[in-house]
Amino acid sequence: MHGKSSRVPIPQCPSLYDNLIGSEDCVMLADALQGYTDLRELHIGNNPIGTQGCQALATALRDHSELQELLLINVGVPAAHAVGAGWPEARDVQWSEERELTRGVEREKQGDQLAEHADAMSTKEETITQLQHQVQELGTKDETIRRLGNQLAEHADAMSTKDATIRRLSDQLAEHADAMSTKDATITQLQSLFNLDLNPARFEEKKRAKDHEGKPIKGAFGKLYRSTFAGHDVALKEVDDVEERPRLQHLLEAMSDTATSTSTAAQSRVPDKRVLREVAVLASLRHPNIVPFLGLCHDSDRSTLAFVLSWAENGSLYDYIHVHKKHISNVEKLRILSEVAAAMEFLHAHDVVHRDLKSPNVLLDASLSAKVADFGLSAFVPENASVVSKVVGTPLWASPEQLLGYDIRADTDVFSFGCIMWEVWLNTKPWHHGEYSGERISGRTLGDKYKAHEYLPLDVEEGRKMEGAFKALLRGCTRP
Repeated sequence: MHGKSSRVPIPQCPSLYDNLIGSEDCVMLADALQGYTDLRELHIGNNPIGTQGCQALATALRDHSELQELLLINVGVPAAHAVGAGWPEARDVQWSEERELTRGVEREKQGDQLAEHADAMSTKEETITQLQHQVQELGTKDETIRRLGNQLAEHADAMSTKDATIRRLSDQLAEHADAMSTKDATITQLQSLFNLDLNPARFEEKKRAKDHEGKPIKGAFGKLYRSTFAGHDVALKEVDDVEERPRLQHLLEAMSDTATSTSTAAQSRVPDKRVLREVAVLASLRHPNIVPFLGLCHDSDRSTLAFVLSWAENGSLYDYIHVHKKHISNVEKLRILSEVAAAMEFLHAHDVVHRDLKSPNVLLDASLSAKVADFGLSAFVPENASVVSKVVGTPLWASPEQLLGYDIRADTDVFSFGCIMWEVWLNTKPWHHGEYSGERISGRTLGDKYKAHEYLPLDVEEGRKMEGAFKALLRGCTRP
């Protein structure tokens, strides 16, 4: 059926089979049946009349007193249910819905598809209706439309001259996308290579490291743990309040960041720029006398970041000499000092200034090999830069420039190394000799002494002597 007619002759027993009518046709048929009361039978089979069509038939036929049989075949269970729901219970009329069991699933799917199609067609019809209204409103504006059409044509001509530029830019964007994809893959590989995201579950038997008195070790950085990783003893230097692990791009920014510049890495969710500096140095520079860096372990649940370092069996050089009071032969002293010097030479060759070199930051492994550690105050310095910053290290080992607030240069580490030489050779903490042995000297007092050109003594101290060459080297490190 196509179209709507108010008066169409309808036989008393019409039969409609095999896709003869659809849902909309059924609605029009129901409308036409409103005016007929002598309908005896109605057979509809294998037609996608849908729930809407069946509901319309039920409404139209509920008052047909002469209707004896309403037969619905393969119209779908939902459609038949719609007829049953709309049919008066008092009417003694036989109706049925037959359905082939072997094709039931397929019929249901077809019904769903038809329902979706009906919804889409309904939306499409609404859109068409809206467009028709708009066209009707523009019916008297042909001249305006023609003018706009001419303008669009002119605009199209102008745009056509830009196609080459657009294609060129598109090609450049595609090349840039390929480059970025390659860069992302490279960054992922480098992060994996440097072990910047180790799984916390890989560390076994994690225990707090303790000092010689059995007290847990806790420094300015946070807590220190001893654990096992891949079968080796490691130190976990744990930093608190780190919401995100440092990314490779943060480390690259830290490597190019000077003491006076403001880096985006410093504004990241990593709370302390010292963390970025230390990771950047340890991850990028490997040397036999720099503490081995094994990776980073970020625990998002606890907001902690752990530096995974090789375990130093003999602790720091400071503790070995002053706390445990271990004897070191002159040969071993010279070897340890030469190893520290080799590490510092390597750092300076790669434009890194430590800025906090001291015996507590020199670790000793099981064979008493020296490993320089703690790069939180270190800085990457451009090759042509003369001034580093004004960061103050630890007073007993700090250079005069650091204590007096002067501009710091790379040779500030040389002065600190001289203090370590003096300390190791004489088994005495810097500025704890003679008259200073019973007092704690302040950084301000040391600054005043250096300003007055008073330095650690090079002569006999407590019956110990320095060789001439050693004394000359120490003088070169600690005297202007």
